[in-house]
Amino acid sequence: MEKKNLVSEQRKLLRKNDLVGVVQKFNEIATNIDSNCPNNRVESERVKFREKTRQWNAFSPRFPFNKKLDEVDIKMLPVGTENQCAKLGDYFYNFSLSDENQKLIMKEIPLVRNNELATSSNGVYTWIIFTDNEGEYQFVAKKVLTIQELSTKHHNIVRDILDELSTIHFAGELLKKDDDIEINFLSGSYMAVPFEDMKPVEIQGIHNNAINFLNQRFDTRLKFTDQREVETLITRENIVYTHGNIKLLLEYGAIIKRFETKKLCNRYERRKLAEISAVMSHEQNMRVWDNYGGEKPVYNYDPDFEDYDINLENLYSIDVA
Repeated sequence: MEKKNLVSEQRKLLRKNDLVGVVQKFNEIATNIDSNCPNNRVESERVKFREKTRQWNAFSPRFPFNKKLDEVDIKMLPVGTENQCAKLGDYFYNFSLSDENQKLIMKEIPLVRNNELATSSNGVYTWIIFTDNEGEYQFVAKKVLTIQELSTKHHNIVRDILDELSTIHFAGELLKKDDDIEINFLSGSYMAVPFEDMKPVEIQGIHNNAINFLNQRFDTRLKFTDQREVETLITRENIVYTHGNIKLLLEYGAIIKRFETKKLCNRYERRKLAEISAVMSHEQNMRVWDNYGGEKPVYNYDPDFEDYDINLENLYSIDVA
């Protein structure tokens, strides 16, 4: 059998997560090189084989999580945003973006692939390690523009790589400072369940092995270290807001509200739940009125959040220093 056919079979086994079969194919490929390669190609084929084996040895025992997305998973991928309050200067700001507009803006926040991270700007990124449809291991990331993670959540990355995605192994956040990368494994969608039943010592061992893999993958160009403490890197202290980023969000339909206090911002963020509660309370009052009469209840939910709209004309009023 030709080597390319053995490699093709090996990739099919990898997609099925048949790790034993993958290792057996390595042995068959090694034998095939010795038996069938022309003498002038044996050494070059051996070099390629050793590199492939090194990647496998660096990867397979260290990534026990193998998440494959089925049709239901894909249909359930969310695109909505979480409206957190961010303090910029003396004010608090709430950012939101519709599902449709978020799909559009995703194209403007490019994926950072593999070695591109070395030349990417400093800041916080969300990232995923996955196996593609060719059986190759890939590292992809997206830079986080706001603490609301507009279009940079892990499911946004997954949407970008759906056509090539076979298996997700790890996901998390990273903070890049020149060549130093502080990394964590925080992803509620992809990491919470695999880790929940594991002992701390087991989790740390997996983290260490993954960090070793990344350091080997980037071949000393970047230095990865584990964040250790389980805290998000996506904080106001780490996220650098720019007028350019905010302008991009506004151009794609983002709604940005400014508030004098955090209390008002939080009230606005919880407005939908408050409105539902007000409707339910009114309906209950109406049922009581139907049964017992009296003064007819009046629905009067009309909160004043004392908010100020940010648009393209006044966006430079935001203090991003």
